[in-house]
Amino acid sequence: MDVKLRLATPDDLDQIVDLDVKGFNLTREEAEFLVDVLKRDAGHRTYMIEKDGQTIGKLRLKAEGIETYIFGFTVDPDFRRQGIGKAALIEVVKQESESGHVIFVEVGIEDERGLHLYEAVGFETYQQQDYYKYQG
Repeated sequence: MDVKLRLATPDDLDQIVDLDVKGFNLTREEAEFLVDVLKRDAGHRTYMIEKDGQTIGKLRLKAEGIETYIFGFTVDPDFRRQGIGKAALIEVVKQESESGHVIFVEVGIEDERGLHLYEAVGFETYQQQDYYKYQG
């Protein structure tokens, strides 16, 4: 499978927003706000996921010392369940591990496919958190 990662460029911003909308059920405004905040974060990198020359996903990395956090990882729904996400995840884990980083990922417990994917690549549950929504 020809899956490649490349650093996102300013030309990718619209596609990043579209992927966040599709992948995380955000409104376009929420996704644009998130992209605007993250592009000002010096420790943050966004990678585009390409298959056969077509951009079909993205993931974000945040480096803090020797730790790398994977988040904002999504593949376009039309291309899911083809091994693309797994191939991209294996590549980024290899890249970060070779740099001496310890890698963490945050995934919601309700995301069974995400949990399965991360476990298939070798991640183990490290810590679980409960989140609460303010209903004020």
